[in-house]
This record gives sequence, structure tokens and C-alpha cells, in this order.
Amino acid sequence: MLEMSIPPLNALHGYSSPLVRETCERAVNLADELDLTARMVTAMVGLWSSRFVEGRLQDSFELAQEAVNLVGPGDERFGQAHFSLAGSALHLGQPLVAMEHFAIALNAMGDESLSVGTRARVHTGAWWAHACWTMGDFARAADLAAEATAYARASGHRYSLVVGRAFEAITHQLLDERSKCAEAASHVRAMCKRYQFTYYDKWGQVLEGWARGGRVGVQLIEEGLSELRAENAHVRMPYWLSLLAQTTSDEEYARQTLRVALDAARASGESWWIPELLRLGAAHLNGTDRRDSLARAVEVARAQQSPAMVARCEADLGQRSLDPAAPS
Repeated sequence: MLEMSIPPLNALHGYSSPLVRETCERAVNLADELDLTARMVTAMVGLWSSRFVEGRLQDSFELAQEAVNLVGPGDERFGQAHFSLAGSALHLGQPLVAMEHFAIALNAMGDESLSVGTRARVHTGAWWAHACWTMGDFARAADLAAEATAYARASGHRYSLVVGRAFEAITHQLLDERSKCAEAASHVRAMCKRYQFTYYDKWGQVLEGWARGGRVGVQLIEEGLSELRAENAHVRMPYWLSLLAQTTSDEEYARQTLRVALDAARASGESWWIPELLRLGAAHLNGTDRRDSLARAVEVARAQQSPAMVARCEADLGQRSLDPAAPS
């Protein structure tokens, strides 16, 4: 009964809802008491998602590692455990680790659902697209996003389609495809409104704001961020804030927003977007300060082994890589 209640609770209240977190915790404890490893891993993936969305990046990573250690190839929840580890690794600035575990997860998955109610193949493929983008494989990122959405449509599972489209909207944003981002984001918002899904409607609002731009865009983003914070959903906040900084025409507001984003990234450990925050912040600096910020951005991107980030930062520094997809 506890497992069965998690998907509807998540769809209606969001990953970071206390109801979802407490239900997952009870399920983990009960499965542990009964020595039901597969059931415990299922519940752990649900609890991982709650901690992750709350912005507890290191806690969620450690929980994902624990889940991976409990299962082996052929085990019922093998793919789901690796999915959780991949997601945490990506946002902690470990894209190579993420790529490895997303591949393991997708190869191991059939048509099962995650404990939070999404089709596992949809959620994995759509998120893997973001890791591919960081590695500079933009074509693969676009393909994975489209494939995840197509799979969700074919399944007829509405919540999975919302998730697939939400991640696809981010992929379009990363690829600077405004019209495609706007279309996907608008679809996410419409479906969330129609079926009373939460959390991803805020994604749609922020991404639609970026795609539209101008004062209306800024207002949409600000309202979406306010609602995410109210839900205690802090993961991706540095990324969301960078979209606000890029959308506003107020230079001082942009600088302040990027400072807040950088502080949030450092506090939570969500380091994958730090090179981009430093790059964007450098645009508001002059002379040596600008060059120092860009050099630091390149250094962080290289340490993370993120070719896409390295290429972006080097381009602004005047050292454009000949092949943005080539490892540094």
C-alpha cells in the first residue's frame, strides 16, 4: 500500500512534498525490517528523488550509491538504482560518471515504472540527454530527448509524457532552440493544469519565460521560481536563476541574480552549472576581472571534464576550441 501511494502523491504534491518523503521513508524502513531488498531499493529510489529535488545533493548521491550496492546485474531494480546514481552524479559535476550509469540504467530497463510513477525508460533517456549535452554530443542529446517523448506518447502514460516533455524543454533550452523550448514548455503547463500535476508546471513556466523573453518572460520566471521555492524544490535553482539573468534587461539585477545562483550552487554542491554561471557573470565585468572569471570558468569546466562547458568558456576567453565535442 505504501508503494502504491507514492506515484499519486508525487504527481499531485511533488517530489519535495513532506507526504512523499515520509511515505518513502516508511516504505524503506518497512522493507528493511522484512528483509525485502528489491522493495527497499524501490523505496530508496523514491526517497532519493525527494532528497534530490529538495537540493540535498550529497545526501541523495550517497543514498543512490547505497541502492546500487544492494543490487547486481539481473536484479529487479538494478536499472533504477543506476538511474538515481546517474542523476546525482550529473548535478554534482561528474558527467562522465553520469554517462556511464545512465547507459547501464537504460540498457537494464524494460517497461517498468519508477517508484515515483514515471516510466523508467522515459525518465532515464530524457535526463541522459542533459549529460550528453555537457559532453558536447548535441545530436545525441536531441535524439535522446525526442526518443523519450516518443516512448512516453506511445505508452499512453500522461505523467511520463509530462516528464519527457519537461526534460525535452530543457534540452531545447541548452541547444538554444527557443521556439521548440516554448512549444514543449507550453505543452507541459497545459497538461499539468488539465491533470492537476505539480512541480513540472513550474519548469514549464520558467522555460516558457526564457523562450518568450522581455518583461513578460521575466515575470513568468520569477513567479515560477517563487513557487518552486515555496515547494522546497531547490535542485536546478542555479540553472533556473541563470535563465532569469539572461532574460532581464536590468544589468544590475542580472549581476545580483548570478551572484545568488553561484552562492546556491556552492552551498548545495550542485556544481554542474558553475562554469556557465562564471561565464555569464564575466559578461558583466571588464578587463582583468572579466578574463580571470572566464579563466576560472574554463578551469572548473576542465576539472569536471565537460567539453561543452569548456568550449563555451574558451570561446568567450578568445580561445575557441576547434571541436566543441572533443574532450579536453
